Amino acid sequence: MSTSTEQSTFAQILSMSRFEWKLGSRAAAWKLLMSIFFLYGCSIGHVDGNGAGAVAYATGEAGWQIVGLAAIVWMSLLGAREVTLRTKSIVFAKPQPGEVLVISRFVGAMAQNVCFLLALFAGSILLRVLAGSSPAMLFVFVPQFGRSLSVVFFASAASFTLSMLSESVIAGMLVCLYLVLANAGKSFLAKYLDPSPIQNVGPYIAIGAALLCVAMRLYARKRRGSAPSPGWIATAAFVFVCVTVWQFVVVVRGDYDPRFNDIPALSLMQTQDSAVGLRASGFLLPDQDGRQIGIAQYSGSILVIALWSPNDPDSTLLLSHLNAIQAQGRANGVQVVAICLSVDNLAARTFAYGEGLHFPVVTDWGTTSVPEKLGMSPMSSAYRATVLPMVAVTDRRRRIVDIARGTACYEGATLDRIIESALSKDR
Repeated sequence: MSTSTEQSTFAQILSMSRFEWKLGSRAAAWKLLMSIFFLYGCSIGHVDGNGAGAVAYATGEAGWQIVGLAAIVWMSLLGAREVTLRTKSIVFAKPQPGEVLVISRFVGAMAQNVCFLLALFAGSILLRVLAGSSPAMLFVFVPQFGRSLSVVFFASAASFTLSMLSESVIAGMLVCLYLVLANAGKSFLAKYLDPSPIQNVGPYIAIGAALLCVAMRLYARKRRGSAPSPGWIATAAFVFVCVTVWQFVVVVRGDYDPRFNDIPALSLMQTQDSAVGLRASGFLLPDQDGRQIGIAQYSGSILVIALWSPNDPDSTLLLSHLNAIQAQGRANGVQVVAICLSVDNLAARTFAYGEGLHFPVVTDWGTTSVPEKLGMSPMSSAYRATVLPMVAVTDRRRRIVDIARGTACYEGATLDRIIESALSKDR
């Protein structure tokens, strides 16, 4: 009997989810948004070069920001639809349980939001294919899609729950305010309050799932009467709340943020000082393959140490130039190491594989969002990085020969001359 009931409930959810999907996907507004997101994705993908890293990262950022905001509006309208259209009595005339109504409606609408995200990424990928990006480069779109999807899921679940339980579109739109404030206030908020970095997706997915369980338990509570809600809903809500707490503890303890959480190893890196004539500041940071990389591993090499940020257009232009330097200087013992300054730990891997880079791209995972570049990370402080990008060239004893900053890193022959000077002194 229990198995038969579960099958019947699942069939109800599946049937109503299909109905919700058809209802939303046939709307003119949904088709218009699909076209807009596809064209916007094409505009992101229409850049020079055949690399895919910068485009994948930009598409991921647009995914959680633009599609996330659209999903909040879409789900807020859905949650309060019966009240707005005054069809609540018609919906409740049918015998389906409240939890079936909630989950089926969310699944059907969430599928529509996923299509928004797919349209955005499809436009970007199409333009990269036309530009000649290889399949290996295009693979970097997958984790960026997952990062965006996790934020869209959290935003959708939160706005849908608030709108449905309060029967107000405005309540659901409060999630939009949270995303805007979390993005605009990165300079003074703790990093774990931002749902977009890859290291933060775990707790926010768990929050979204917990909120859906709350919605299933509390929606139309009076209609249920004295009958208790299914036990699995309360169990699932408790599990997801526990997972949320556990994930936040892991994120807070494992992430460096000098305003809220200190990690001695990164603080020690920050106490170093680098300048022309001094030894380059050392570090031990993970590269695109997860290996711990430090400049001590390249003893006897001419080091080209670049500090760059994926959010800085000039920085991303530097990477292809560094790739050429690595290819040309390998025979002479020149070694490039790029330090990625980003709050998102996925950025370095995205650029390294998406742009086909053949040198270590390490992540300074102590990076925070602050206006002054000098204090944005332990390595930016150690190398006195007041301007990005910045490239320090050392001799074979790891003493800094010279430093290039800004556009001088990739325009003209400034950096090439510095490297040649370091090589000539060694002869």
